[in-house]
Amino acid sequence: MLEHNSFQERLNAVKNGEPIPKPPMPKPIIQKPQIQQGQNLLTYKQFFVNEGYKLFNVLSASALYGFGLKAIFGTEWNFIGLLGVGFLLNHGLTLILKLFRK
Repeated sequence: MLEHNSFQERLNAVKNGEPIPKPPMPKPIIQKPQIQQGQNLLTYKQFFVNEGYKLFNVLSASALYGFGLKAIFGTEWNFIGLLGVGFLLNHGLTLILKLFRK
């Protein structure tokens, strides 16, 4: 914090009927943008591992939702139908959660 008596000087100027002095303005500190040395670029292996993990999560959640709905409604779906229904439920719930989070 700056050490100055600007408030005191302003009050005394008002009390004495003098023009109010302007407070001293601090010099702005300009910071140079920092350049990152070595950017974090993904290799092909890291990219495919990340995307494979995301795909596995979506497929496993869809399969679990599909098995759950199959058990609740007692239907006879094949595995592709099970994944399809689970996929629709998974993305429907995701959209609903995104709407309520905003």
